[in-house]
Amino acid sequence: LTSIVVEDGNTTYDSRDNCNAIIETATNTLIAGCQNTIIPNSVTSIGDYAFAGCSSLTSITIPNSVTSIGSSAFSGCHNLSSITIPDSVIYIGHSAFDSCYSLTGITIPASVKEIASYAFSGCGKLKTIAFRGDAPKMESTVFDSTPDGGSVQAIAHYPEGNDTWNEKTMKQYRGSITWKAAQALKITAQPKNAYAQNGKTAKVTAVAAGDLLTYAWYYNDEIIPGETGTTLRLDDTAKTGIYTFRASYEDISGEV
Repeated sequence: LTSIVVEDGNTTYDSRDNCNAIIETATNTLIAGCQNTIIPNSVTSIGDYAFAGCSSLTSITIPNSVTSIGSSAFSGCHNLSSITIPDSVIYIGHSAFDSCYSLTGITIPASVKEIASYAFSGCGKLKTIAFRGDAPKMESTVFDSTPDGGSVQAIAHYPEGNDTWNEKTMKQYRGSITWKAAQALKITAQPKNAYAQNGKTAKVTAVAAGDLLTYAWYYNDEIIPGETGTTLRLDDTAKTGIYTFRASYEDISGEV
């Protein structure tokens, strides 16, 4: 299924913003999606089974208007390898991502307060889980194994020094989960001015220590695509002038 359209005049459902999905108008709940769905930022909930069994879905971004992800919302999306859960989500439902075989990493934002049973069961390729805030209420079967998907064998990171993560909390979950306190970000080298003649290469470097770090570079507050390393190379400088660049770092707790 590649396209979903609700006819104009329907007072119960809509496909606003050409989103390729069915949305319950009164509740702003997305109840059915497909591989080409773009979730509008007016949607507040992903409904039960909304994308279930959509094997052609490979990635999706959930907008920061969404507060809940329903039961089995993405279950059986075998080729889903990338998903972004925004800081607005509070609840992740039963079997929400069950048997998402291709999912290798997931970040649980600090806003999440509850994760229901079997939410990530059978995600056999899941290797990295990042919890950004307090330990949410979770059922023991959240990372359970399934006959088809196998056992979840992942490293789960949580913020260092957060007392809600304790031995009792971390021992109650099934699956082969290794729990690790993520070292907080520490900037070790700030960017310095760089100079280069026309046609030469200038380098600007920023370095930080910590776990689960990512880098981004900006020019005039616009992100520079593809620049995600510690060093920004400005090849073949062609103009004389002053250019201002900014680096941002992100650890388990968010951007700095």
